Amino acid sequence: MRLLTDPKALASIVDTELRALLNQRFQAMSQYQDSYDPEVGYFVIVDSEDTPETLEQATGCPINHGWFDDALYGDEEFVPAWEWLAEHASYFEMVFILGEATIVLLIAKHANINPLLLNLCQSYAIALPILIPE
Repeated sequence: MRLLTDPKALASIVDTELRALLNQRFQAMSQYQDSYDPEVGYFVIVDSEDTPETLEQATGCPINHGWFDDALYGDEEFVPAWEWLAEHASYFEMVFILGEATIVLLIAKHANINPLLLNLCQSYAIALPILIPE
């Protein structure tokens, strides 16, 4: 996984769709301040080695289970813990709000991403309009 806490890191993002989405989100997180403050939130770009468990350990956000019980994705009682899960053209965007901080996971729609994570995203994501890179 790759953690992004600084908008200056966007220059290293090769994927234009991802870079445009991140730029938009960094701007939104700094709209009430002079500049972006990492305490407001950060972004996690999910890699092929990441699993729901490793992401949960790194972020403290329950991905494969809810906040208040042990029901897992696939169980009838499962209730997602994220605020929203959006589907973009090439990515899923999973958003958690923890107090005053926002944690955003960006999960590519690649075959090499953890299958459980992809299935979970495909099951719950809502489609958003296509983001056209600037």
